[in-house]
Formats: sequence, structure tokens, C-alpha cells
Amino acid sequence: MNVSPLFFAGTGKKNISLQEVPQVTNEVLKPLIDKSKQALKEAIELMKPKLIVTLGGYAKESVDKCKSEERRIEVISIEHPSPKNGKGKTDWIQYAEVQIGVQIDEAIGKAQ
Repeated sequence: MNVSPLFFAGTGKKNISLQEVPQVTNEVLKPLIDKSKQALKEAIELMKPKLIVTLGGYAKESVDKCKSEERRIEVISIEHPSPKNGKGKTDWIQYAEVQIGVQIDEAIGKAQ
């Protein structure tokens, strides 16, 4: 599920993150983003996951805000495969598998 199902591009088709979008644009987009977050909250309530893996810090923050305080849900985050952060390279899948594995091992260790 995508927290913000939008793509923003600047000059030269350069990717612009949601945090970099001008405030005026953010105000226009706020109702759409709020609906997306409400859908995320409903999906979490419906699926009742024990573990959620997010791509990037923005997604993790959104999930943390949407998850229920009554249920224990482990949330781990790996870097988004964006050219902006240098992870948009061909070995990203291997990188992601390692990061997810390490964080899951840590989460299991904490739970024991």
C-alpha cells in the first residue's frame, strides 16, 4: 500500500519528495493525503498484521501514527529505492533482503 500514491517531478524529471513539495501545494494535497492515511489505518485494522515493513522514513512515520495502540505491531523500515538516496541501483533487492532480515532478527530478539 502506498501512503502517498503521488509522484512529483521537478525540472529535468528529478524526483521531488513529499517533504520538498512547496507548502502551498501541500495544502492543496492535504485532503488527498488524509484520505490515503485513513485508508492505511483501515487496512491495518482489517488485516491485523504483526509486522509491517515500510520503504522510507515518511512511510514509517505514517504507519506509526495509524497503528492501534491496543495491538502490538512491529514496524521496520528500509531505505526507499529512490535515486535521491543512492539506493536506486540494481542491487537494491539484495540490499533490501539483508536489511529486512537484520531488522526482523532484531525484532524477534526483542520479543523473546
